[in-house]
Amino acid sequence: MPHMPLILPQEHRHFHKDFQRRQLNTAHMVQPSVMHNHLNTHRVIMPKIIPPTSVPRVLLGA
Repeated sequence: MPHMPLILPQEHRHFHKDFQRRQLNTAHMVQPSVMHNHLNTHRVIMPKIIPPTSVPRVLLGA
């Protein structure tokens, strides 16, 4: 069994964030539906930060 390198929680969190950002950029360019689902997820989790009315304007780039 190959030895797995030890990943510190900080490094893992940084890697995960970077991976998410790359995934998000790809989703935005290639699959608008995925980006839309992502925004909906955030709207459910953080309704105070992203009000539903602001989402269409963000998507339109206004």
